[in-house]
Amino acid sequence: PGAGGIACVTSELAQAGGVGAEIDLGLVPVSLPDLPAQVIACSETQERFCLAVPDEWTERVLAIFNDRYELPRVSEGARAAVIGQVRRDGRYLLRLGEQRVCDAEVEAITEGIRHDRPRKARKRPIPGPATGPIRSAFDLGEGLDALVGSIACGSRAAIYRHYDTEVQGNTMVRPGEADACVVTPVPGAPFAIAVSADGDPVVGLLDPWAAGAFAVEEAVRNVAAVGGRPLCITDCLNYGNPELPEVMDEFREGVRGIADACRALGVVDDDPAIDGTPIPVVSGNVSFYNQSAGGRSVAPSPIVSCAGLLPDAWRVTTQILEKPGDALVLVGTRRSEVGGAEISHRFPKIETGALRQADFEAARSEIRGVLRVLDRGLARACHDISGGGLALAICEMAFGALAAEPDLGVWLDLDATSDDSACDAVGRFFGEMPGFVLEVDPESVEEVVSVLASAGAWARSVGRTTREGVFEVRWRGHGALDRSMPALAKSWRSALDAVLA
Repeated sequence: PGAGGIACVTSELAQAGGVGAEIDLGLVPVSLPDLPAQVIACSETQERFCLAVPDEWTERVLAIFNDRYELPRVSEGARAAVIGQVRRDGRYLLRLGEQRVCDAEVEAITEGIRHDRPRKARKRPIPGPATGPIRSAFDLGEGLDALVGSIACGSRAAIYRHYDTEVQGNTMVRPGEADACVVTPVPGAPFAIAVSADGDPVVGLLDPWAAGAFAVEEAVRNVAAVGGRPLCITDCLNYGNPELPEVMDEFREGVRGIADACRALGVVDDDPAIDGTPIPVVSGNVSFYNQSAGGRSVAPSPIVSCAGLLPDAWRVTTQILEKPGDALVLVGTRRSEVGGAEISHRFPKIETGALRQADFEAARSEIRGVLRVLDRGLARACHDISGGGLALAICEMAFGALAAEPDLGVWLDLDATSDDSACDAVGRFFGEMPGFVLEVDPESVEEVVSVLASAGAWARSVGRTTREGVFEVRWRGHGALDRSMPALAKSWRSALDAVLA
């Protein structure tokens, strides 16, 4: 039971089965005596389950919870209990002892109220050109300095270090070490679960549909980056006042974007019976009326979390660079558009181009190819490209997860990052077209690119790791950037300190 409590979940179970239910609230385990019927029925206490069990299995199920796993010793009042039974007449009856508190057709409880609210698309800013004199003269070093020290792109350690990431000692990959966290929830089992959560409110201001679709793609890519096969998503949808037609339109478009992405991306699996089936949305919630005292709505903010399976937990891959002299393989070509990208917010005068277009076919190919590479153990590190573009992705790989200074540098050839000669350095370096960066043994580059190509993914070797602790970028045969990795890491790690001190 979650939203709506026991009354909600039991009526939904009955409705789904085409039957009714009779529940005695006096049999529900409670932590306090003499609770009113409405509190017992509608309390949204979490960590509870409701099971419909055949009579002959009832005692066995109760013994599993109460005797084997000793729920009564876990918390006061905790236990498994029989609280009611199925009715065949389609009625939903709630009582507290002899007091009847609800008696209605089950559909009257579950069908809800439909209200078709008016919708109206909000006017969006018109994108400028994707190239121009400001872009061609832009200093890549100045842009990188601004990004790594910004609130949007800086390290989140100032937030997640306040939480226990080692609960029950089953954490394999902690926050900051990879695109997704990885846990081994079943002791002794060979598999692991990867979880990621993503969303970008800035995209929601430009295109509410894209905010939902891109959040799904980003969450799925992050799970794949550690070697996990994405299996399902859940969402948290945050919007303003739905009574306003513009907000209602944003909400509808965000939900449509999530649904479209789940269908188009689909489950990626070598089993043809599963491959391509829509990614299921197993749960979620909606939060409306998020607005200031003056009535200004928050940016459309759909947040999506993805869970995936690693059949072999020991094949998990992090984003941390490991060895000097390794090759860096880029998966996913770069483009000129930086509309909605963080570089366009840090430097508003820069020509940006439109928001990038979704390409789910390319995404499926890249995810499939990366999973094959990681399954074969051909990459030492893997990182998804998102906010901050290729520039920030490479920096985060070099910075590592610990507070120690980075001891590796990177040499990057921007010319190799796209087949489009019209794509300039800003688009290649800061553009947020999705993709992956892989750290690969030099002798395995040809095999890795071949594996990726077999999945239909664009891939190139674009650079290498070095011993010098410097981020060096070449563009059109000349040096375009030369920055100390330790200095960049220091700026990145302290980005949120001033805000959260």
